[in-house]
Amino acid sequence: MNVELHNIRDFEVVPEECVQYIGKYMTSTQYKVDSERTIDECTVHMFTSCDFKKDGKDAWIFDIDDTLLSTVPYYKKNNFGGRKLNLTSLEEWMSQGKAPALKHSLRLFNELKGLGIKIILLSSRRECLRSATIDNLVDVGYHGWTSLILRGEDDEKTTSRNSRLN
Repeated sequence: MNVELHNIRDFEVVPEECVQYIGKYMTSTQYKVDSERTIDECTVHMFTSCDFKKDGKDAWIFDIDDTLLSTVPYYKKNNFGGRKLNLTSLEEWMSQGKAPALKHSLRLFNELKGLGIKIILLSSRRECLRSATIDNLVDVGYHGWTSLILRGEDDEKTTSRNSRLN
């Protein structure tokens, strides 16, 4: 709870007392329910607040990891953040293209595509993972996006927090 309340900040690993809680939640039915609810809220927002012009310029941006594809299997094998992230290990896992789809996100993706909305995919994954990422997305049912933006070599030393601020 202290992590969620931002009482514990700038940690490289999940505090030991939180690891079991996070693991239990991320593998629970409640996590799936919460994920579905989030997509349901996006869908409501889309149909009540977005004024799509249908002029070919409407677009929706999705992040890939933990929005379209789940990294839970990786983190399940790596103590749910209780160990310092090993980027090499994570990228090796990503290169295998075995991340499962988040089913409710796939539903929203297909709804948007059916409305003729251009879909842009964004990820902090490095460019060297492009082929594996595309294969993984297609294998689990995502296809027909307009653009896929990954981190270029110039971005690799920039944290996602800093890249959002620039």
